[in-house]
Amino acid sequence: PPKEAKELPSCEKQLWKKYRNLVWKITERQPLKKLINSNLRSFKGYHLDHKVSIWYGYKNKIDPYLIGDINNLEFIPHKENMLKATKCNFKNTRAIQSILFV
Repeated sequence: PPKEAKELPSCEKQLWKKYRNLVWKITERQPLKKLINSNLRSFKGYHLDHKVSIWYGYKNKIDPYLIGDINNLEFIPHKENMLKATKCNFKNTRAIQSILFV
């Protein structure tokens, strides 16, 4: 979990966990094999990344169905994903909207 999540009050931790679990449930229902590098998915290979992170989605009250949608997913190298962690690669709302509202 993100470092910030560890500092949440216990009642909000529950909300965060529910949100994260729902996003992953939605994510795993997507046609992931259509994504580039899906065949390289492994612990040390490529990771499934949420372009707009789950943590960002939670903190900004974004519908979990948008965060878990195929348009917000990509496979990136393990090391890149570890460095990204909970960060969102987008600098403004318009960029985020262009990913989530395809």
